[in-house]
Amino acid sequence: MEQAPIVVKAKVGSTGSLFGSVTDKDLAAAIKQAAGVDIDRHKIKLAHIKKTGNHTAKVSLHGNVVANVTVTVVAA
Repeated sequence: MEQAPIVVKAKVGSTGSLFGSVTDKDLAAAIKQAAGVDIDRHKIKLAHIKKTGNHTAKVSLHGNVVANVTVTVVAA
């Protein structure tokens, strides 16, 4: 999952800022599409993403096992 390219498409203004933000629910759906893994959105630690580019999220997989996932946010 850490190696899979996770891409989230979002509506973006002319300055590169998102209309709203990327949520844990959006990220869970992107992980399922890219890696084929169902992740409970409550296990995703994600700061509010409000700009395009690369961002990092932590996903609790089991007990003390945490995956660092790189998320690329692009304009839709």
